[in-house]
Amino acid sequence: MRRSRTVLLLAAAFVLTGCAALFPKTIVWQKEGASPQEFSADRNTCLQQSGAPADAYGGTSTSTELFGACMTWRGWHLARQQ
Repeated sequence: MRRSRTVLLLAAAFVLTGCAALFPKTIVWQKEGASPQEFSADRNTCLQQSGAPADAYGGTSTSTELFGACMTWRGWHLARQQ
């Protein structure tokens, strides 16, 4: 019984390790020929434009859809990076 349990755990570990290798670790914004400074400037602009007004605690919220649309309009696209 103990041996079959060990074999089952090892098999599960191999399956999970294999599945993890199939999925990308990171999704990043990319733009052909863009510098890190250009990304930072576009990102900051899009964060400002997609943010809601400050709440009672001084924080803001960002609309993911508006931020994505802004970045796309500026020529950026999401890409999987492994």
